[in-house]
Amino acid sequence: MKKTILTCILALFATVLVFAQQQQLTVIVAPFEVRAGFSSGEAETISELFLTELAKYNSTIRVLDQSASTLNEVSRQIGFGMSDWTNDARVVELGRALQANAVVRGQLMVLGDQRIITVRVLDLNTTQILAPSRMDIRSTAEVLEKLPSFTKEIIDNLPIRQLQIGDTGPGGGIIFFAQNGNYMECVELGSSRTWRLALSEANSYRGGGFTDWKLPTLPELTLIMDNLHKSNIREFNDHFYWSSSETGRTIRVDEGRIILKQIWCIMPTGVSVGNSEESYRDRYGSENTNFGVITIRSFRQ
Repeated sequence: MKKTILTCILALFATVLVFAQQQQLTVIVAPFEVRAGFSSGEAETISELFLTELAKYNSTIRVLDQSASTLNEVSRQIGFGMSDWTNDARVVELGRALQANAVVRGQLMVLGDQRIITVRVLDLNTTQILAPSRMDIRSTAEVLEKLPSFTKEIIDNLPIRQLQIGDTGPGGGIIFFAQNGNYMECVELGSSRTWRLALSEANSYRGGGFTDWKLPTLPELTLIMDNLHKSNIREFNDHFYWSSSETGRTIRVDEGRIILKQIWCIMPTGVSVGNSEESYRDRYGSENTNFGVITIRSFRQ
């Protein structure tokens, strides 16, 4: 009964972490399993300290505010209960539903006069259990001294999933380029924007909390169409999309009083010209024309 109560308490600390920027990892931290020898207060404190230590890696780790609710919602959808945390097959099912890379599970127990904290990582890519990390302590206070290096060891050994074209990126976009650890993801924003508005909306997008979204260059826009649209991974609408690339040409309108830039753009299906179909790669339009908007970002993993 005591173990059940402690497990329920620690379940409140189950959370989904997104390891962003350099690693782009998503990791589920499961409730710690508590065995005899630890009080509920000690177990709660250790759990809080562990999650706090993970959060200190703010250059590579982002803790989603809605992570607990996301975990609970997906658990409800697939019928995942507290007893399923000890079932690797069910944990894998939960992790993949959350598009996670790994599940971190801890255990608190006493062996003789040693109090032991062990953490093991389930690699969701291979479904293999990685070598566990162990920390021996004689008092709860000793946790503060040893926890930083213990947590770093766990983070350093987390598995990195190799993303593929068509996968969902850390910003919620679709991966359209993947090579040697370099990735690009894209999101379609709208279908009727002038070029300057398209630039603004693309740069202002904050998918995944990232601030490096932008309008694609012509080569990047071409990659999107080649790797997603032409490969039938993601179908784009049959209209032009803006790039950020200027042609260097201008036109005059309103009796020459207004000068408009000519901007490269792409239509996924190409444009019929006479009896032939012209490549979508070499079209352009005036900056005040309304075309579609795709925003992209690059990252390494």
